[in-house]
Amino acid sequence: MPTVVQLKQQLSNLGLSTSGLKADLVSRLADASASTSVGDSSSPSLRKKRRTKGGAKKSSSSSSSVQSMDGLTANEKKDMKDLSTLTRSQIEARFEISGKAGKEGTTFIATGKSGQEYAIKLFKATKSKAKLSKEADCQKMAAERGISPRVMGVNTTHKFIVMERLEETIVDLMRRRYPGKEQEKPLEVAHQERIIEICEQLDAAGVLHNDGNPL
Repeated sequence: MPTVVQLKQQLSNLGLSTSGLKADLVSRLADASASTSVGDSSSPSLRKKRRTKGGAKKSSSSSSSVQSMDGLTANEKKDMKDLSTLTRSQIEARFEISGKAGKEGTTFIATGKSGQEYAIKLFKATKSKAKLSKEADCQKMAAERGISPRVMGVNTTHKFIVMERLEETIVDLMRRRYPGKEQEKPLEVAHQERIIEICEQLDAAGVLHNDGNPL
């Protein structure tokens, strides 16, 4: 059985969404394989060569958006043309978010024009463009290993990153399972092993994360 990282890579190569649980990824890949066998018997690599024949496609991006739209679905591309180009004042007015809360900023859920939900991390206005770009690059490396949300768009002028929304974090899970403040909150062995695996994957990718405590 392929790993989550391998499944996401295969879906990304086909230009399909890589969000969701492992079962969702397997189902989406199976559907794509079925439609390919009916509509086009050629391999994905051959179809890719056909699309790129005649020269490489030129990419256009503004100085405020450094994220390529390669690998995004049609709906995601449409949403990013809206969300990743917002100004800071537009975000504050539209989502009632200031970006002043939290250690470095505020993360919130935003809905694109397609109806799909994304997470946006709005940093404090004082964060440098260089540090924001570096953080986005580190997240992309982690996402390639299936241990971080995909980076969908980066705006270095207005200081925010648009990423895929996680269905549930460990913190969300613990709050749902143990709503009482004084209640013991044991972390299952499977979740402990997953945290260790994530740390090992980050180390292998050369990414150092200073927030080691998941709770």
